[in-house]
Amino acid sequence: MKKSLLALFVGVTLLCVFLLARKPPQVGETRAGAGLPDPNPGASAFQAEGHPRQPLQDTLQTEPVKLVARDSAPETLAAPGASGGRELSAIFRDPAMQETMKDEARREAARNIKALFDSGLVRQLNLNEEQTTALRELLLQKASLFWERMLLPMMTGELDEAGMVAAGRLLRQNFDENTAQVKALLGGDGYQVYQWYEKTEADRDHARQFIPEFEQAGQALSDKQQAELVGIMTEERANFRFSLDLGDPAQLDLEHWYDNFTNEKIETFASELQQLNDRVVERAKNVLTADQATLLQSQLNRQVQKGRLTMLTTTAAIGKPR
Repeated sequence: MKKSLLALFVGVTLLCVFLLARKPPQVGETRAGAGLPDPNPGASAFQAEGHPRQPLQDTLQTEPVKLVARDSAPETLAAPGASGGRELSAIFRDPAMQETMKDEARREAARNIKALFDSGLVRQLNLNEEQTTALRELLLQKASLFWERMLLPMMTGELDEAGMVAAGRLLRQNFDENTAQVKALLGGDGYQVYQWYEKTEADRDHARQFIPEFEQAGQALSDKQQAELVGIMTEERANFRFSLDLGDPAQLDLEHWYDNFTNEKIETFASELQQLNDRVVERAKNVLTADQATLLQSQLNRQVQKGRLTMLTTTAAIGKPR
């Protein structure tokens, strides 16, 4: 799941930064504080209306988009030194630490799936309780595959570059089997609906974060504006083609993990996200005031930079083995 992958990057980054500032004997202390607080469970008015009336897209538009100039040169982060890498790997190999990380990954996946279901997916597919449970279990399985068979072995140093080819091939096979099960459960049309909701969930999540900020800034959005904004964000996302979507495991080369996250590819992804955001803001100007549109632009820019920094930092923290 796209959002899950980026959430795991955030978790790994925060954990690495925290552990690098501490000594290995203090691992026991980190376990109690490793969990992240649950997000605000309140639902905004747009949630019941935020999905488009026609979620299936016949074709994806491929309009040429002008690249946005950056204000500064791309940031480059160096991988940690050999001693720092060994220290982190030793900490991550601690069984208690591994259980803490697995537990947080499971809870984050469960939160993401709940948000996906609450956004209207279950209602749109008309799933009964048994089908909903089955879909939830399959999506949890998909998230755990990525964490337990790729990220965690990389963090512990158990998976070197040579072993990653076989591990990545097996993981892709597992993903394909999981996808086949989801398709069998939902049917062809139902699977396309699921794909649309999954692809656009990040935008609904961003909107949930943004809406309180509009109110705090004295630029509160009406229920109609909220629904229209979410519609614009999700439609633009569904119609945008990335050269490589780093948030989508289906597009990654799992056999050569580190090749996916070079500085150049991260910067390209960030630049394309900026293009997508510019399209969103331009359309949003038709439903927002000038001040609201300016605030939206600032919020979207912040999200791009947060994601960019997270990927760069995580890649440096669990850098390519030498």
